[in-house]
Amino acid sequence: MPSGGRWWTPSSPCRPASGRCSRCAGSVAQVPLPGSARPSVTIPPCSSMSWPTAWARCRMPAPSPCWWTCCKTPVRSPWCAMRQVAETCQLAVRRLEWLQQHGGEPTAGPYLSVDPAPPAEERDVGRLREALLDESRPLFERYRAMFALRNAGGEEAALALAEGLHCGSALFRHEVGYVLGQLQHEAAVPQLAAALARCAENPMVRHECAEALGAIARPACLAALQAHADDPERVVRESCEVALDMYEHETGRAFQYADGLEQLHGAPS
Repeated sequence: MPSGGRWWTPSSPCRPASGRCSRCAGSVAQVPLPGSARPSVTIPPCSSMSWPTAWARCRMPAPSPCWWTCCKTPVRSPWCAMRQVAETCQLAVRRLEWLQQHGGEPTAGPYLSVDPAPPAEERDVGRLREALLDESRPLFERYRAMFALRNAGGEEAALALAEGLHCGSALFRHEVGYVLGQLQHEAAVPQLAAALARCAENPMVRHECAEALGAIARPACLAALQAHADDPERVVRESCEVALDMYEHETGRAFQYADGLEQLHGAPS
């Protein structure tokens, strides 16, 4: 997190000990994403906010900010992290239920990854896009649409997936970044670069977008990665370092990525 930031220390599973600044005793204000027309939302002290209310605030439409600020000091919102863990567990439970109902793993697709949801049976890209972006649907169904779009491939599918980088769940946006890296379609580069550049975006989303840009390896990707190679967020900075190495591999002649040991063994003594 940025230098000077701090974390609220939870005193219970559902709320921090205090939601007021230790210096000015003022309520913490939530800051919108840069360029957003949505006004800042004042968050009441967490000590007087119920869990359902706080959870609802975190589930704001569009990418909800993960930072609060008070006295010009950034503070990571605890609700966003809790939401990510909860959604991960929900997906895992639904996947286990699906495997039990269908007698095992889905048919192998064009990618070797073990995905958190099987691809949807629907093949129409327009309908899959509609399911992907419909935030009223269960997250598991939207993930299934996501992996079906990835397997379909092509520009239309890549552009549909890239729209998912504007959905409300950080976990969802991070998975979109990951599958765009698998798809490696140049059409998604502007959206990936924009997500990487959003300083208020969740670091794990920016991480996946950086690595996706490294995998796509077009000139515009190089410029975006170099622009954030010294990002104050360590996760982003290190992701860009890895992605730049991936870019070099994708645009070079080496057959195998990360072959440092082979190069070492082949070096003259």
